[in-house]
Amino acid sequence: MSNELPSKPRMLWNYLKAQGRLARHLLLSDEEVIIPEEEQEERLNICYDCDYYMVDDDGVDTCSDCGCPLSEKAERITEHCPFEYWPGDREWKEYEQEQGEQSEEVE
Repeated sequence: MSNELPSKPRMLWNYLKAQGRLARHLLLSDEEVIIPEEEQEERLNICYDCDYYMVDDDGVDTCSDCGCPLSEKAERITEHCPFEYWPGDREWKEYEQEQGEQSEEVE
């Protein structure tokens, strides 16, 4: 458990990976990016009970493992909990692995 944010390079890396997932989703899927509010609330409630939940110096609810602002992370279909606590996270990781394998085949 940590109440400190990751290093700035780690947070930048996590941000870039998230933007890559978002871009891939926008290019390859017709599915909405923003999930329904009920699902967002369910994700956030899980975060609020997590040991890695923190409020940063700017007053933003944040995951201290990845450094992501939770309001943005929880609303996107392309995001997942680093500990797979959110519903559907395991299926999402399997999908990500399949997409990665398919993109390698295209190159």
